Amino acid sequence: MTRPLSQLEQLIGDLSASTSQESDLLLLQLDEASADRLRLCAIPHTFDADVLRALDPRLSAEEVEQTLEEFQKLPAVMQVADCLALHDVVRQQLFAQWLVPERRQEFSTASRRLVELYRPRADESTSHESPSQRSWLFHLLGADLEAGFREFRAVYQARRDLGRFSECEALVRLLREYEPVLGPNEWSWFTFYQAEVADDNRNLAQAAGLYDAVLKRVISDELRARALLRSASVLRRLGQFEPARARCAEAVKSGAAPHLIHHELGLIARDGGEVECARTEFERSIELAKAISSRRDVVLALNSLGTLLLKLAPREAASLFQECLGLLDRETDTLRVAQVLNNLAMANADIQEWPASELYFEQSLQIKRASRDVHGEASTLLNVARVYRVQQKWDQALDALVKSASLFESAHDTTRAGQAQRELARLMRVSGREAEVEHYARTAIDSMRRAGNDDEAKAITREFGIRDAADARRRRRFWMVLIGGVAIAIAVIVILAST
Repeated sequence: MTRPLSQLEQLIGDLSASTSQESDLLLLQLDEASADRLRLCAIPHTFDADVLRALDPRLSAEEVEQTLEEFQKLPAVMQVADCLALHDVVRQQLFAQWLVPERRQEFSTASRRLVELYRPRADESTSHESPSQRSWLFHLLGADLEAGFREFRAVYQARRDLGRFSECEALVRLLREYEPVLGPNEWSWFTFYQAEVADDNRNLAQAAGLYDAVLKRVISDELRARALLRSASVLRRLGQFEPARARCAEAVKSGAAPHLIHHELGLIARDGGEVECARTEFERSIELAKAISSRRDVVLALNSLGTLLLKLAPREAASLFQECLGLLDRETDTLRVAQVLNNLAMANADIQEWPASELYFEQSLQIKRASRDVHGEASTLLNVARVYRVQQKWDQALDALVKSASLFESAHDTTRAGQAQRELARLMRVSGREAEVEHYARTAIDSMRRAGNDDEAKAITREFGIRDAADARRRRRFWMVLIGGVAIAIAVIVILAST
């Protein structure tokens, strides 16, 4: 009896010291062969009969079926559509065990079999997302990290060029699982991609920190140039114009493309209110991009120049946006087409061509909805509401603004959500729905404060005559303290007078 007890105590001690208690306990419930198969099933994200046969080709059809039936009864295994998946905690623990050097060869062999299982068909494009292509890329990284990482970079960049930012984020999540085995070069690129994802999600502070982390490392000129330009863009949007210009100057030394540097300098000047300087930089960027036949970058600079001129010369801006549309491929540049259509609609609104403006906005919305561009859709809805309002289409304007505010919130852009809510308050006032003005104004104030834009919150408070609840409470406390102090003083005087 003493020996089994001591063995149990040893087992409990081992489990308590383990960093993978959940998976260790699960494996103890299985015989050795089943435990080995379950470890294999932690390599892919989901598994079924085809996956299990690829992982262990020695299994017969009957053994595959029996194994799946056995695993399906385990509490750590979940049914996902028509396949099975390990609980995230258990899978992460088992997957981490595969990445240790002594298991690397076995892991690579199993991953190569999964690469063949998920290999894209000849008619599939790696620039478009599909679950099988994502699985193929994930296991390619496991089979040969160096070759897999080259393919990862190509696929990631192809999707970014198409503006498929949510797909880029999903790819970075896949790469994160291999972080413990990334070499210095791969780790630097991985950090850069994390920064781009944070930038896409408008987490500017996080993006700035990640770009700085990349720039502190020994990296290639290509990566340094890209990180400097992206860092300059983030600093500009944080209102740090001089540090942004300094990053551009560093980018020149790193061999960054001159037309891209001039484009970023134009954006810095534009956001800093230097209109003529911005125009000069954009025109220089267009000239340089045309010289190297970089159609996409010509469009980028033309569009930026157009946005600069929207209020100053809307007809000229509209002409620039039409030129952009002529250069874009409607099949492959869908999101850029949507962005330019949005800007063309704004230019038509500024020259009071309301039907044309509404048409362009609607075309932009169709593309953004189909592409699931949440932030882009929110921006266009906010813009088209102005056109609806001018045409007194109150219900359509209300619907557009409500959806815009909601989408901005889901995209974590509370400043723009506050702008949409402010427009809702204005719409309620102009359409005679006074009872709802204060509600939307207060919601806008709350959004601006959450975003740290106290000046905007105060401006909305003044515009709608909203009494600030916090200020009211402070005033009440002040008067209560003052009255209490006066009462105490009077009492003291009365007591002193009576003695």
